[in-house]
Amino acid sequence: MRRNRGAIEFHLGIAVAIIFATFNCARAAPPNAVVQQILSATRLFVCVPPHGKILAASGFFISDRLYLTAAHVIDAAKKIPCDARIVEFPNSAGVTPYHSIDKTACHFDSLIDAGFCVVPRFNHGTISISSQTPKIGTKVSLIGFPHDNAMPFLAEGTVLGMEMEEVMTNIRSAKGDSGSPVFDDSGKVIGLMERIDKRKFGSGPAKNVAFLESGMAVLGYLADKKNHKQ
Repeated sequence: MRRNRGAIEFHLGIAVAIIFATFNCARAAPPNAVVQQILSATRLFVCVPPHGKILAASGFFISDRLYLTAAHVIDAAKKIPCDARIVEFPNSAGVTPYHSIDKTACHFDSLIDAGFCVVPRFNHGTISISSQTPKIGTKVSLIGFPHDNAMPFLAEGTVLGMEMEEVMTNIRSAKGDSGSPVFDDSGKVIGLMERIDKRKFGSGPAKNVAFLESGMAVLGYLADKKNHKQ
C-alpha cells in the first residue's frame, strides 16, 4: 500500500495542522466532523524525568476527568521518577500548555492493556467506546502522537479479524501511538491501540499487525469497580 500525506486544518480554539497519513489510496478519508470529534478528546501523555528521555504516548478522554491510555504506558510511568502530564495543543502564542497529573490517580490491569488516570478538570471533548465487535473489512482510523511528536497524526487501515478479545488491523502504527483511539467512519471507538506483532494470513509471509484492546474488553475493565481501587 502506498503512503500519502496531506494536511487537514481543524479548530480547537485556534487552527492547528494535523498530519494526515493514509495507507490505502482507494480509501476516502473519514468525515471531517468525525475527525474533529475524536481529536477534541485525544491528548498527548508525557512523563518528564529529571534527566534522560521523556516517556510519551497517546490517550483520550471518555468523561470529564477520566483519561484512558494503554496499561503499559501507565506501568512505565509509575516505575520512573517523572512529572506526568497531559499536554494540550499549542495556543495562538505558540505556547504548549500542559496539566500535571498525580500518578497515584492512574490505574491499570495486568490482564488487559488498558488503564486510566483521574485528572484535573480542563476544557476538552469526550468520546464513547463501542461494545460492538467490528466486522472484518471495516475501515478504521487512528489519531495518536507517533515518534514522540507533539502534533497528532491520523493513520488509516481496515479490520483484519479478532484474536481472543483483541482486534487486529493493518493500521501502520508507530512508537508513541500506544493508547490511541481507533475508530470507524461513524465515529465509534472500536478499540485502544496496544501493540504491533507479526501474524500470517493465508500462504503469504507474516506481516505487521496492529493489535487493539477491543471496546468490549475495555468497557468490561472499566465497569469492574475493583479496578478503580488500585
